[in-house]
Amino acid sequence: MEETEGRRNILLYRLYVIFNEPLLWGPILIASLQNLAHMPLPDIFYMESVVLGICVVLDIPSGALADLIGRKKTIIIGRIFLFGSAFFFTVMGSPLEAWIGNILWAVGLELVDIVSVGQ
Repeated sequence: MEETEGRRNILLYRLYVIFNEPLLWGPILIASLQNLAHMPLPDIFYMESVVLGICVVLDIPSGALADLIGRKKTIIIGRIFLFGSAFFFTVMGSPLEAWIGNILWAVGLELVDIVSVGQ
């Protein structure tokens, strides 16, 4: 790989990380949960704390799964979960759909992020 290709890849990876960062999407998610899922702010914060707890609990098992079935398969499964969460966020009209979308996001994020950290 040439130096220019390496710099380009680093720039693209930085852009990917910036736009994939949950802190960027947080304010957008909270506004959409309030308006589309009709959830009050305390319920949103409770849901987010449960989802972050899921992320903490799944951190080590997701790495073990990557070791067991392979990184590529783990990334594919994680991306399927992330697609499912995007689908539920798109059709969200009730708090139940918001919960399902957020839980799918947490599982998908752990499956994808543990693999990218280990590379």
